[in-house]
Amino acid sequence: MRLPTKRDLLWVVLAMLVVTAGVGIWAIFSDGVGSFKRRSVTTGTISGACFLALPCLAHTEREYLRHTAWTGIGVISGTAVLTIGGRLVEPRSRPVEQVMASGWIAAAAAFASSITLLARPSRVGHGSSR
Repeated sequence: MRLPTKRDLLWVVLAMLVVTAGVGIWAIFSDGVGSFKRRSVTTGTISGACFLALPCLAHTEREYLRHTAWTGIGVISGTAVLTIGGRLVEPRSRPVEQVMASGWIAAAAAFASSITLLARPSRVGHGSSR
């Protein structure tokens, strides 16, 4: 059995973004306010998680960042599942909301660190003619 590659995962994430955008548009034009809120939260959560995971996926094949990248993807995915599950069940539990908020903060940190590591700073002053 062939293991999924970064390219396969990237296509899955991009497909999820397209599907959730379509579901979000469908939710806007469908009837029912309560179900609209649930669908909006679900599609927004999936789209947001996919967006946050993209720079992490870029680092999954780098030997020295592989574990960190997969940890970021795991935190983002787990928080998205918790958010969707929490909103569908609607427990209104303060500890659940605190865990979700903490998870999204950690997800944002994983996104920010991964996107920062994609930058290639120039070497100004090191042998340049400026």
